[in-house]
Amino acid sequence: MANTTNIIPNKLTMYQRVEGGVWHYRIKLKTGEWYRLSSRETDFDEAKEIANRTYYTADYKEKNRLPQTTRKFKNVAKYALTRLEDELDGGGGKVVYKDYIRTINNYLIPFFGKYDIANITIKLLNEYADWRDVQISLQKNRRKTTQIKKFRVSQSTINTHNSALNRVFDEAMLHGWITESIRPTLLNKGIKSESRGAFSDGAPVPQFEDGMDTAFGLSLYQRSERGSKSLFGKLLQLAKTTYRKWRIAARGSGRKI
Repeated sequence: MANTTNIIPNKLTMYQRVEGGVWHYRIKLKTGEWYRLSSRETDFDEAKEIANRTYYTADYKEKNRLPQTTRKFKNVAKYALTRLEDELDGGGGKVVYKDYIRTINNYLIPFFGKYDIANITIKLLNEYADWRDVQISLQKNRRKTTQIKKFRVSQSTINTHNSALNRVFDEAMLHGWITESIRPTLLNKGIKSESRGAFSDGAPVPQFEDGMDTAFGLSLYQRSERGSKSLFGKLLQLAKTTYRKWRIAARGSGRKI
C-alpha cells in the first residue's frame, strides 16, 4: 500500500492503493470482520469525512441492535445452499435438505433475490405467500394462464418453504447481516392434511374380540378413513377373523386360552 493512515486505532483505517489515487477505508465490525469500502475521493479530508460517517453509522446500528452491514438475499441464499450441499455430501445432511435446496432455487431466490436480507418484512412475506400460491397453482394446472384454479397450499408445503427461508436467515445472522430484533417470524396458514389417526367427536369407538390386542386393533382402525371399506379396514377384519379361528382351534385342542 502506498499510503496508510489509522483514523481510529484498530477500528477505522484509510489507505491508498496507488499514490495519488482514490482513498479506500476499512472499518472493524462487531463480528471482528473488516468491512472494506471505497470513498471514491482522491482528497484526503473529503475521504476521511465519508469514512467517519460510515464508521459512526455502523456503530449506531450496532448499539441499536441493527445489522451493521447487509447483503442481497440472493447472495446470502448462496451461502445457505453451499452449507446444505456440503452437509449432504458429507453424509450428515437430512433427505429434506434436497427439498430446501429446490425451494430456495425455484421459489425464494426468484422472489426475494433482489432485496437486501435486512429488508425482508412481514408485508413482503405476505406478498411472497400470494406469489408462491399462484406459482404452485400454475404448476398444478400445468399451463400458464390468468384464468387458473387456485389451490390452497398445504401446511406441509408451507413448512418446507418456511424451513428453507429460515436456513437463509440463519446464515444471515451467522454473518451479522441481520439481527434477532429484525428477523421476521414465519407463520403457517396452510390447510391441514386429512387426518387418518383421530376420532371425531361422537364417533363410535370400534369393538374388538375379547383378548384381541386392543392397541393393534386401534392402530388399524385409526389408519382407516372408511372403516371396513378401506384397505386398513379390511386388514382389521382379517385380523379379527384370524383371531376367531385361532380361538376355535385352541378350544378344539384343549389348550387354555
